Formats: sequence, C-alpha cells, structure tokens
Amino acid sequence: MRKVALALAAAAAIFSGCRDLSGVRGYWSSRTPDISNYSAAEDEFAEFAELAVKAPVKDANCAVDMLLKKAAEDEVTYYVYTDFISRAFSLIASPCHSCDIFVHAADNILSKGILSPYSCEEYRTAREFCLHNRLGEKTLLPEVTRDGAPADIPLVQRTLFLVVDQDCST
Repeated sequence: MRKVALALAAAAAIFSGCRDLSGVRGYWSSRTPDISNYSAAEDEFAEFAELAVKAPVKDANCAVDMLLKKAAEDEVTYYVYTDFISRAFSLIASPCHSCDIFVHAADNILSKGILSPYSCEEYRTAREFCLHNRLGEKTLLPEVTRDGAPADIPLVQRTLFLVVDQDCST
C-alpha cells in the first residue's frame, strides 16, 4: 500500500508540469495582467522577464504559458502582453533576450489565433530568425550575388553584412 502511495505521489509530481507555484513558474499565479496602468504593467512585466531569463527554460516557459492564458481573457491586454513578450525575449538588444523562451511563446501565441494575420506573420518571422544563427552555431548566410552571379565574399573572424533593398524608398 505504501509503495502505491509513493508511486502515486511521484506520478503526481512528474505530471504536475506547470503547477509548481514557486519561483518564476508561479509569478502569474497570484497576479493578473492589468493594463489599466500601462507603466506599472510594463514595470511588472520587466521584473518577470528578468526572473524568466535567469530561471530554467522549462520554468520560464510555464510562466509564459500562464501569463498568456490569463492575458487572453481580454483581447487588448493580450495584444499588449504579446508585444511585451516580443520586445523582451526576441530583440537581440534586450537584456532579457532568449530565443528559447521567445520561440515557445511564439508557438503559444500563434496557436491561439487571436492576433491579426499581419501580427502573426511578424511572430513567424521573428520565430524563424531566433531558430537560426544561434551563438556557437555555424552561421547560415543567404546567397550573395553580384550582377546575377554568385559573389565570393572572404569571411574573417567577424564579418558584418549590411543588406539593403535599393528599391525601398525609405
């Protein structure tokens, strides 16, 4: 009987997934995403993002899922918090940049079908960008041509590519 109880307790611990309310996983358990005071909401999210990037990715992903679930109760709140997520985790210049967290969040956001098709396309593009050229990986370069023929570009330790669309007026 005791073995059965221990087995059930172990199974409950394994299958509880995102139910652990300690640390970053439980950040949104007692909070509600509220944009009535935008500045306060932004500050609260910044605090969350800083905790999320320091936590194990699994815990951060669970917290993002909880946030998105709560934010989805109001469409405007959802749009605001998905923007916070995008700026915090996908932008390379962000101190909270994390492709792992952003890709998970983008998958969650895209699966809900709440955002406009234009916004969804932006998330797909940012998600794909995060999946390539990660630190330590061999860089994948687009095909470079000069006058229609493949161009031979010497690569050194660090090479900066500036891509310009000369047909774009801006």
